[in-house]
Amino acid sequence: MSWGLACILIVFLLLLKMPVDTLEVMEFSFRERLEQGPILGDGAMGTQLYSRGVELRSLDRANLTAPDVVKAIHLEYLQAGSEVIQSNTFGANSVRLAAEGALDDFEAVNRAGVRLAKEARTLSGQPIWIAGAMGPLGHERAPIGALDAALAHNAFAQQAAILADEGVDLFALQTFTALSELKVAIEALRSVSQLPIMAEMTFTLEGITPAGDTPEEIALALADKGIAAFGGNCSIGPEVLLQVVERMAAIVNVPLTAEPNAGLPEYVNGKLVYATGPEYFSESARHLVEGGARLIGGCCGTTPEHIAHVRDAIKGLSITENRNPVASHPALIVTRSAPVVKPVATGLASKLASGEFVVTTELSPPRGFDITATLEKLRPVIGHLSAVNVADSPRAQGRMSALATCSLIQSRLGIETIMHQAIRHRNLLALHSDLLGAHALGIRNVFTVMGDAPRVR
Repeated sequence: MSWGLACILIVFLLLLKMPVDTLEVMEFSFRERLEQGPILGDGAMGTQLYSRGVELRSLDRANLTAPDVVKAIHLEYLQAGSEVIQSNTFGANSVRLAAEGALDDFEAVNRAGVRLAKEARTLSGQPIWIAGAMGPLGHERAPIGALDAALAHNAFAQQAAILADEGVDLFALQTFTALSELKVAIEALRSVSQLPIMAEMTFTLEGITPAGDTPEEIALALADKGIAAFGGNCSIGPEVLLQVVERMAAIVNVPLTAEPNAGLPEYVNGKLVYATGPEYFSESARHLVEGGARLIGGCCGTTPEHIAHVRDAIKGLSITENRNPVASHPALIVTRSAPVVKPVATGLASKLASGEFVVTTELSPPRGFDITATLEKLRPVIGHLSAVNVADSPRAQGRMSALATCSLIQSRLGIETIMHQAIRHRNLLALHSDLLGAHALGIRNVFTVMGDAPRVR
C-alpha cells in the first residue's frame, strides 16, 4: 500500500469516529440553512418540565435537580424532527436567579443547560444546532435610563459569555416584551460573541408588544443589526403571530421566525392545560411558512407531538421571499392600517352564557409593591375558581392598583381576573386610560363600582 493511500485510509477512519452531528453541521452554517427552506425548531421546555412534576419556580434549576428529565425532553424533540433545540436557560440570568435566591447557582445552571442539550444531540446522532436560550430580565418594566441599561447589559453579557464558552451554536433571545430591552440584549451579546442571534418578541391580541412596539417598528429597528433572524414567539397563539410575520415580511427582507403558544392556558384539575391541539397547530404552521416565516417552532403548551405534526405539515414547502421590502421608507409605518381583530369572549363570559356555575373569590391588592404573598395564598385554590375578583382601593386605602394586580395574577397564575374599577375618584380621562391599559394587558373582565369615598382630614 502506498503512503498516500495509507494517509487517506487513516483520515477516513478518523472521520468515522467523529460524532455524526459534527460531520454534518459543519457542511453549512445556521444562516445558510435558513436560506434553504423552513427549519424546524423545538417546542416548550418550561411547560413540559411542569407537566413532569418540576415546580414552576425551579424550571431552570432543573438542569441541576432533574437533569435526566431535561435531557429526555430534548431527545423527544429531536425524535420529533427538531433541527434547533434550545438550552433550558431561558430564565437563568443573574437578575432572575437573584430574585429567586439562587444567584449562587447562576454559572452552574447555565453550563449544565448547554451540556444537557449537547448530550442529547450526541445521543440522537442528528445534525442539529443548539441555541442558548435567553429571556428578559423579569423586571416589571424594560430598562429605562443609563443606569438600568448598564445593569441589563452586564446581566445579558454575563449569561451569554457562559453559554458561548460551553459551545452553543447560536443565541435565542425570546419572549421580550419591549424593543428597548431587546436592543440592549443584542448589544450585550455582540460585546462577548459573534455567534448568530435569533431574536423574538411576544405580542398581544392587538398585534403589538406589551410595551406598545409594532411589528413594523421592530422589523425596521432590527433589520440592520446583523442578526440571523427575528420574529415572534409565545403570544396568544398562531393567529396573532401570522399577522406579525406578514406585516414584517412586507417591509424587510430578513429571515423571520414564529414560535407561538398552543393558545391560552386554562386550569383543569389544578394543572395548566393548553387547548390548541397538534393538528390545528400544524395547520397554522403551514400558514406561517406561507406568510414568510423561515423558522417554525412552538412555545408554551406545545409538545413533541405538536412538533412532529409541524414537521409533517411543512415538509416540502418552499420558503416565501419577503414581499416588497421597503425598509428605506419608515414613513410607511404611519400609514399602514392595523389588522382588525375579532373580539373573543373570555372564559368567564362563555361559562356565564352557557349557564355554567362559576366560582370566584375576591381579594384586596397588597399594600406594597410585592405581590408574592398574595400569589402564594391564591395558588392552593386556583383549580377551584373560574376567576379572581380584584378590588380597587378597598375602604379608600392606598394599595397596589387593581390593574397591576390583575395583570400580575393573570401572567403568573394563568387564571382570569375581574378588575374592579371605582369611578368615584376618577374623571373620564382616567377611566378611559385604565380601560385602554387593561385591554392592552389582556384584562377583559371589568366590574364597575362607585367605590369608597376618600376621607380628608
